[in-house]
Amino acid sequence: MTDDPFVPHRSLLFTVAYEMLGSAADAEDVVQETWLRWAEVDQAEVRDPRAYLVRMVTRQALNRLRSVSRRREEYREPHPRWRSPYTCTACGKEHQHPGGHEQLAR
Repeated sequence: MTDDPFVPHRSLLFTVAYEMLGSAADAEDVVQETWLRWAEVDQAEVRDPRAYLVRMVTRQALNRLRSVSRRREEYREPHPRWRSPYTCTACGKEHQHPGGHEQLAR
């Protein structure tokens, strides 16, 4: 058995992360990130390891939520072919989307 305070609190940390993120995979990633950060902490200076670890996992989960939110809001310029009509080589007419009438006929 290990003396590391992280081990007995791991399931609590996972639960906190899962409740915040709603995804087991994301929660596990956050717990792993927290463990890596915990390994760098001077644990002799920590008065309440449980509270410290919950705070760390909460901050990691909030950071993950912010980064996911930013990625969703990020605007991407549409492909040039989708922005404006183009001339179809099959019929010579302008179409709004690639495939034109051939795609609609399928």
